[in-house]
Amino acid sequence: MSHPSCSHASLFVFSIPRADPPAFGRGGEKRREWRIERDLPLLLESVPRLLSDEPSFVLLTAHDARWSLDRLQSELLDNAPMLKRTGRIESGAMVLRAEQGGQDLPLGDFVRWSSDD
Repeated sequence: MSHPSCSHASLFVFSIPRADPPAFGRGGEKRREWRIERDLPLLLESVPRLLSDEPSFVLLTAHDARWSLDRLQSELLDNAPMLKRTGRIESGAMVLRAEQGGQDLPLGDFVRWSSDD
């Protein structure tokens, strides 16, 4: 059962196998709030139902410093345990690189599971 405030973030998961939820958002007719702390685990519960019998990859990103790489990976694998059996996990920081001596802009972190194929 999905949480009503997950509807916006769920659009990303259904259209392609990635989840790129906001840290916070408000939308819809009733101006419901999305809070990553509360709602990401609910969103990730749908991952197993969305995967094909032979998935190629799953991508999860977070733009909130409170969500470390370890925490993102744990949430994904806890909610989609079939991904633990095969494939590989990659994770890292997303950064917009500055040009000509400027300062890089951190954009968050990602965790990607991909099949062994």
